[in-house]
Amino acid sequence: MSEASNSPPSSPASLSAAVGQVSQAAAIEAILKASNRKGVAIRRSFVQDRGEDGGARPGCLSALIRNGRRSTFDQYLILLAWASSGESSLHLDSRVWADVIGLERCDAARRTVSRNWRILAELGLVTVRRSGREISATLCWEDGSGRSYVHPDYDGSPCLELNHSYWREGYYKRLTVPGKAVTLIALTLGDWFALPTRRGPEWYGISRSTLERGFKNAYESAVLGTRYSLKQAPSAPMGYTKQNHYILLPPFGPCGRVANAAPPNFDTNWPRPKRVPRKRRKKRRKRKL
Repeated sequence: MSEASNSPPSSPASLSAAVGQVSQAAAIEAILKASNRKGVAIRRSFVQDRGEDGGARPGCLSALIRNGRRSTFDQYLILLAWASSGESSLHLDSRVWADVIGLERCDAARRTVSRNWRILAELGLVTVRRSGREISATLCWEDGSGRSYVHPDYDGSPCLELNHSYWREGYYKRLTVPGKAVTLIALTLGDWFALPTRRGPEWYGISRSTLERGFKNAYESAVLGTRYSLKQAPSAPMGYTKQNHYILLPPFGPCGRVANAAPPNFDTNWPRPKRVPRKRRKKRRKRKL
């Protein structure tokens, strides 16, 4: 264990002085509290960037899906959450990083943490310095350019916001990597958006099958709600095709802005089924003999 630091108990650096291994939820909560925010601001260029001609092109999200795993994804999002406090660097013991991504404190966990930093550094998303067991991870611009990180609040970059409920309510455990990707994409779109999976490779650099798995996982994890509309298609056997539309459910949405491709009768008032209370039967009193 590293020596006790002089930071206050609420600081994530104080986790290094904890006796024994702390739970993953406790390690994450310390970082979220220190950020003093309700959500994580992520530049939209991470999901979808713009080329020199102004056209849309895939962001670093697609490369992270191809090269990383669930722990790589979570490790990066936690560093982004910490950067919301105004500091782009986080110094922690490698064993504490193992706590953050839910691994036992062992050599295999340290290798996983190092592998994740190596992948993120190769993508130009972070820079990493090591000093023994201490790891200093510094965030870079979300577009993979390697530029020094600046919070989106200071330069007005268009961004999405990932609510801290993602961690506090356990969504990060229920969502797979495709599900996490679909959630971030949905946070950049309006309510009742339509995203044909065949457009995934062109717009986001994500394969059609990955998007399909992501939509299914996000729906099963109660992140997305769905409805469908009918669209005329003379070449189709029935003369029409069915188009799926999606909306983010609380605590992530809705955003209050209906997507342009949504039908006119779709609004942000998601029709939730009401629980009908059962009628209580009156107990019959036994007649006295």
